[in-house]
Amino acid sequence: MSDLQAFLNKVSSLTSPPVVVKLPSTGNNINITPLNIVQQKKLLTDGITNEYELIGFTKTLNEIISEEVPDARLSDRSYLSIILRSISIDKQFDGIDLTKLTDNSKWLSDIAKSATFSIGDLTIAIEMPFLRDEIKFLDYLKSNLTDDEEYNTRLIYSLEVLKYIKTLTLDGEILNLSDLDIKTRLSVFDKLPIVCTKDIVSYIESFKNAEADLLTIDDTTLVIDREFFSV
Repeated sequence: MSDLQAFLNKVSSLTSPPVVVKLPSTGNNINITPLNIVQQKKLLTDGITNEYELIGFTKTLNEIISEEVPDARLSDRSYLSIILRSISIDKQFDGIDLTKLTDNSKWLSDIAKSATFSIGDLTIAIEMPFLRDEIKFLDYLKSNLTDDEEYNTRLIYSLEVLKYIKTLTLDGEILNLSDLDIKTRLSVFDKLPIVCTKDIVSYIESFKNAEADLLTIDDTTLVIDREFFSV
C-alpha cells in the first residue's frame, strides 16, 4: 500500500501555484491561490437552505478572499472572484471570456475608496468597506432576521448604508463607528436626519453602477453567485 502522506503530497503538488495580480483598491501586487475543493463546496452550499442564502454565500466568499488578502475591499471582490474562477476552474463562464474582464485597467482607477460629506455642522466620512468588516455585518444580519419581511427590508437597507460610514464629526468631536458594536452603530444611525443618507446612497449607487459596467461585455453582465463557482 502506498504511503498516504507521500500520496497526499503528490496530490498537493497538482494545485497550480499562486498567480500575481494587482489589488484594484491599492494597485499593489498580491498572490491569489486557486480554490480547493473544500472552499468550492462551501461556496456552493453555505446557506443554501436559508431564505436569504445570499448572506451565506457572500460571507463565505469574503472569508476565502480575506484569508489570503486581508486588505481586500468590497470594490475588489468581483475582480478577485473572476480571478479565482479563472485560475481554479475555467477562463470561460456562460459564454463569457473572463480574460476580457480581468484585463480591464479601469478596475484600478475608477472607484474611489473614500469620501466626505457635510450636512450642516455634521461631517460624515465614508470608505469602501473591507471584506473582513462586512463579514461582521453579515453575521449580525443573519442573526437578526425575523418573520417580518418589512423589518428585514429595513434592516438590510440600514446595514447596507451603515457599513460604509467610518466616522461622524460634530462640534469637533469625532465618533469612530468601528469602535462600536453593530447594534450600537445602528442606534446611532437611526438618530441621523434622513438627509444624511442621500450622499451615501449616491456614492453606493455610483460604485455599483461602475462595477456593473466593468462586469458587462457584449451586452451581457456577469453575475457572481453560487453558480459562478460551479464546474
